Amino acid sequence: MEGEDRISFLPDELIIHILSFLNMNHAVSTSVLSKSWRYLWTFNPRMCFDFETFQPQLCNFASKETANTYIRVNPYIRNFASNRNNYVAVIDHCIQQYQAKKLQTLSIRLDVSNEDALLEMKTWLDFAIDKKVEDLKLYNISELFSLSDIKCFDSLKSLCLRDVEAFDGAIETLLSKCTCLQKLDLAISIKPNWNKLYISLPELQHLSIHFIRYHSLEIYAPNLLSLK
Repeated sequence: MEGEDRISFLPDELIIHILSFLNMNHAVSTSVLSKSWRYLWTFNPRMCFDFETFQPQLCNFASKETANTYIRVNPYIRNFASNRNNYVAVIDHCIQQYQAKKLQTLSIRLDVSNEDALLEMKTWLDFAIDKKVEDLKLYNISELFSLSDIKCFDSLKSLCLRDVEAFDGAIETLLSKCTCLQKLDLAISIKPNWNKLYISLPELQHLSIHFIRYHSLEIYAPNLLSLK
């Protein structure tokens, strides 16, 4: 039938799978489509925050009138819309509303000048650990401090650190918490200049090193299959 909303008749599991291909800005925006979609984004197995392409509009596929209506009646959308220009508030809001027991992927690409985000980094990582994240991606992190008091990433299999600047010991401390890591992608720099980076990951199979400012790199990875 013409005009029939067939997507909303799909099983929730299938809709959630579709949402997993969207970044969180667009995934949350689907709440305006219908009541049955209102909370589905909170079960999205992939939380991807990419603020290089973050859109100031609530959503660009719904009419302004429809969006404004749902902003008024839906507290989740209202909160998200009011904070959409504040990177930290958006991530915090999504984390607070997240309902799934397990998180497959957490990807965060920050504005490198956002100091508030650096202060919240441990909170976000603790959330990822509690949700047994398997794939963690961090981009444009200007200052990664020591995370000695963070819990272990028992479920983490893949870690990507791109355009990350870390203080002495921060990377080694983080990697020491990733005992089951199988894939590691690094593009980091150490500040102040650090003479040596030591990586010990017995389960590591795939290692990609794009650019690291260091004088020496020592790797212990007896199960390594590929090095780029």
